[in-house]
Amino acid sequence: MPQKTKLIIFGLFAVLLISLLFSAQLYNAKLALERERDSIKKESEALGRKVEENLQDNKRLQEKLTLFNQDIERLAGEKDDLQKKYDSLKEERETLVQKLKEQAQAMEKLQAAKPVEQAAAAAPKTEDVFWANLLKTKADLEIQLVNVRNELNSIRVTNEQLQREKASLTIEVSTLTTENQDLKRQVDYNQKVLDSITKELVNEKNDKFEIQKNFKDIRSENGLLRQQLKGLIGNKANLETRLQELQTKYNDLQNNLSKLDTMLKDKMLQVDSLQKSLEQTMKGGSGEEKQDAVQLPPIVVRPQTESPRAKATKAMSEGKVLLINRSNNFVIINLGEDAGVKAGDSFEVYRNNDTIARIEAAQTRKAISACDIVRENTPIKVGDSVR
Repeated sequence: MPQKTKLIIFGLFAVLLISLLFSAQLYNAKLALERERDSIKKESEALGRKVEENLQDNKRLQEKLTLFNQDIERLAGEKDDLQKKYDSLKEERETLVQKLKEQAQAMEKLQAAKPVEQAAAAAPKTEDVFWANLLKTKADLEIQLVNVRNELNSIRVTNEQLQREKASLTIEVSTLTTENQDLKRQVDYNQKVLDSITKELVNEKNDKFEIQKNFKDIRSENGLLRQQLKGLIGNKANLETRLQELQTKYNDLQNNLSKLDTMLKDKMLQVDSLQKSLEQTMKGGSGEEKQDAVQLPPIVVRPQTESPRAKATKAMSEGKVLLINRSNNFVIINLGEDAGVKAGDSFEVYRNNDTIARIEAAQTRKAISACDIVRENTPIKVGDSVR
């Protein structure tokens, strides 16, 4: 009996010892797993913070890219050929963003599907792949951003060149207009001189007739009258010669004036063509650029006492001031014969729905008109509305 009791006690002690050893091993394994879990959790949080920082960097890059895209869209109306490049770049950007999203979703699925033990073993490799893809995507975005900047600079240079060409053409038109007016003044002066000479010639002829009428009464003074007559005939010949020269000069001036008028018409047609081209280009980009497009102020009808001609002119269409010539006190507007404008029509110039000046059509063309400034309360500027 005591022997059996000793065996039982020894067996129980052995079982207790084995249980303690097993419990200690389980406890140590549990601590090791907890430490490993905490380490993995910290690494996961660090990776999460890095991913968040990279996502923020990516977002900033995307915002910058969006700003550049907006600048490109504002110039798309002037350079339609760059629209295809922009669309291609936009599709590539969306593809890269979609790839980033797919990679993020794949990472989430991979982390959710793998056990804790496998995540601890595969975390370094997944991190390396993720960072490699993220750095590659960032580098691609930076390269695309540089390309966008280069294209934007090219567009700006082209736009500045077009502005310089337009300014040069405006100066040429203004110069030709000034020369035309100078020639008109010269022609008017020559006409006055011609009228004066004609009056002198008429007076001379009247004197001659008077002398012939009184010839019989002054026969005794025939010798003196003959000398006077020779002098008058000589003067007449000189005057006729001078008159012929002036007539030739007048004809030459008329021809030159006609040539200059033709040149002026050609230049004004070129301005009209350029204006139509710009309007068509602006209309072509208006579907995508409505928010960036310049909006004309709304037409506000104010109660005023106006002449019938001014009311008829208002019934036409609204135009804008294209060119101002202060030295000769006239402006050029984008309303012409196609809009029903005739020489003598009066217009009101508006800015922010306030009347600032009155102008009157002096010359009209198909799509533009030259108008004299009749009254000017505020200096007229290019782009003011005309009704």
